[in-house]
Amino acid sequence: MKKIIPIVLLFALLMGCSKKDDVIPAETKSGVSLKFVKTSKLSTGETVENPYKMYIVMVWKSDGKDFVYNRVSDGEYAFDGVSKKSYKADYSYLNVTSETYVLPVGKYFITVVTNSDDIPRIAYSYTNFTVKTSEFVTVKKDVSTMKSISYSAW
Repeated sequence: MKKIIPIVLLFALLMGCSKKDDVIPAETKSGVSLKFVKTSKLSTGETVENPYKMYIVMVWKSDGKDFVYNRVSDGEYAFDGVSKKSYKADYSYLNVTSETYVLPVGKYFITVVTNSDDIPRIAYSYTNFTVKTSEFVTVKKDVSTMKSISYSAW
């Protein structure tokens, strides 16, 4: 018993002298919330948004760049007007309806392409968005006005 008392005292002394760790703030994340819809009119005249599954979503980090997506046949490459070069997408997603992705702070260029099974067929569109610290920016696309096998403005 006499041997246990010094061990307990040593343990209590060590615990009492231990340095408390500084509280680390919770990591705040930022990114993009994507939402794709197709509007339709009901017989009552009401307009409703239905989820739409976008076949391909490609995202490029575009700080200091001026991207344009020329055509679906360019695949994962967008052309930068500043460097006069094409770049492969930094992020690619398949079959997205509504998703949220964590992305670093910065400017981005996004291209979306519809599939060949639903109207609009193989249509594409693009736009830019900016992710700010501790925020999720919402990027929404309604495909109702897109025309098959062509570009449509966002």
